[in-house]
Amino acid sequence: MEEETPREKNTCTAIELSFLLAIISLSLYLGYGNAAGHAIAHDFPVAYLASDAFQHQTRAQGLLDAGNYRYEAFYNMRGYPDVVGFYMPVMYHLTAQISLLSGLASYDAIQLMVFFTVIPIIALAYFMVRGFNRNAALIGLGFVPLIFSQGSYSGFLWGHWPSLLSQAFLVCALWSFLNIHEEGMTLLAGLFFAASVLTHTSEAIFLALFIFIYALVLFLKKEMGIAMIKKFAGAFALTAAITIYFMVIFKTAWFDTQGSSYMSLRPEPVWLGGPTFYLQYFGLFIPFLIMGIVAAVLFWKKKNAKFLYPSLFLLAAGCTNYIGFGMRAFTLRFNWPVYLGGLLGLGLYLTAKAAYRKWDIKHSMALAIAILIPVTGLVSIPYVASYQQVSGSITDPYHWQAYEWIAENTPKDAAIYFLYSEHYEQDAVMRNSRRFHALATLDSVRSAMNDMALRRTLHTEVPGDTGGGLIQRTGFMHYATREDNRSNMIDVCTFDYIVVDIVTRSDALTAYNRLFLQQLLKNENNKIVLQNEVLAIVQNTNKSVACMPDEVEIENG
Repeated sequence: MEEETPREKNTCTAIELSFLLAIISLSLYLGYGNAAGHAIAHDFPVAYLASDAFQHQTRAQGLLDAGNYRYEAFYNMRGYPDVVGFYMPVMYHLTAQISLLSGLASYDAIQLMVFFTVIPIIALAYFMVRGFNRNAALIGLGFVPLIFSQGSYSGFLWGHWPSLLSQAFLVCALWSFLNIHEEGMTLLAGLFFAASVLTHTSEAIFLALFIFIYALVLFLKKEMGIAMIKKFAGAFALTAAITIYFMVIFKTAWFDTQGSSYMSLRPEPVWLGGPTFYLQYFGLFIPFLIMGIVAAVLFWKKKNAKFLYPSLFLLAAGCTNYIGFGMRAFTLRFNWPVYLGGLLGLGLYLTAKAAYRKWDIKHSMALAIAILIPVTGLVSIPYVASYQQVSGSITDPYHWQAYEWIAENTPKDAAIYFLYSEHYEQDAVMRNSRRFHALATLDSVRSAMNDMALRRTLHTEVPGDTGGGLIQRTGFMHYATREDNRSNMIDVCTFDYIVVDIVTRSDALTAYNRLFLQQLLKNENNKIVLQNEVLAIVQNTNKSVACMPDEVEIENG
């Protein structure tokens, strides 16, 4: 393979930078712009398509409410006010800062930040591959918009946000470790490594594995001297110093409760937890990917081949689902179109160079633009993935009005009861009421409907983020999990406010809920405090007396 001159490698031309910025801008336009209606501020959350998105948004909101992350917000933790902040905290602190500085609502601030993680990921992935070959890097940019195609887009829309932000820090750390011999890179490597740990530990584990392999390669190439060892040790020491406090919490909240689930030895070829990116989505370009992989392996001893190591590693890491890493591998694939773009570009460049010896960067840019045509969906090519526009949200202005009204107009200790509706199946959205809340289960309501009865005592779940064990602080650097079983048969009349959806996707459920609302309003202690086109909020002004009979038979017709 023909080497570029040192001047070509070190000089980034204006047209090259402009092309890189154009690709980043196009990706943001397609991914964030179209999903968010080309607006940054919204009246309610848009492009929120799963409960996990609201899980992270409400945790950031809790930090904004409290001014710190010492404890989780009670409304996220089934009403418990003393659950230690146990989730990796960086994303929530950054969201709070963006919200306070910009005036954006938490739901806009966190979403904007996550979509903008593509900027450092695309830019640094490009410059890493460029360190080996500029043409390969330029051609690889043509595949970038595939991060908003098919499975990859779900990472942004379904709420795999900690993983995506941690991957941004992962890429920054990879860049820093590859250049750790340069002045100041030890500090950056340690900071980015720590940021990855404190955002989503799975990516940090992959990062640690890469560092180990990279150090081994340097040793085999006789480039791991005492000075280099000191730089690696310094970065690790800084990471440990920054993360040690949280790692104690992590052990109790995550490792002790879910440690065995992080890695089984069972292969998982397809992710049952949701869409992701698969190699076959590259379709007709797969032969060039294979060619690029083979070339990168054969070139491993070349002077600047280290800049291809991250692409090879992230390909391998994304395939560890076959040895038991499951979800941790599948979420890494969300950015595969960027991570593997350089390998695809290398394969295409070697092919083009063999066919046309005078190939240069102008031709590489033209080829990247040609690749963009099917990738962005302008022209459909069989077996090649393309960008797919997505819009909408699992919430709506009417429900959002209810959540905001509850948060702003009810006492902090008010208890909110939600009568079942399909809207609440993605239950984290209810945390935006910012009050203790409970939800009648579908089975309980269905049973009452089948029995033609309105019942005031229903099987009820108390939603909350219990994945970390609802941990409590028991002493200095000591924590314990809490036993919890708040979901049970619960009397609706023990709640201060009852939310009843009067429009649902089911005609039968709509009719039942309206009858339930009518029954509540027969009691003079109950009054509607908010009603819009799809729901009503009823205040129970006297919890010392029954707000409705134990059971009311529904008359036919």
